[in-house]
Amino acid sequence: MASESSGASEITGNVKTYTVDGGRVVFDMAEKTATLASATPNTGWEMRVWKQDYWIRVTFTKDGREESVICTWFQIEPTVSFDERCTRGSRLPSAASVSGLRQ
Repeated sequence: MASESSGASEITGNVKTYTVDGGRVVFDMAEKTATLASATPNTGWEMRVWKQDYWIRVTFTKDGREESVICTWFQIEPTVSFDERCTRGSRLPSAASVSGLRQ
């Protein structure tokens, strides 16, 4: 299950924290871009980060589970979505999505 919270920071923009079972991701969201402020896996989870010009993906993996927090902003304000999937035959709860505007 994913959750979101806001907080103040020395980084300019709007700092948003997203928590999933695998860990925590913090993005600094500006009007037309976003940067990854931090990403921390929970105990026992592994983490990978991919960055491109218009998106950032943080993926946590453990025991055949894969959970991703994805921020995109190509020609739109930054939007965050979540993806959960099974990599080794285990069952997962249904995937969830959330707009970067959701409070």
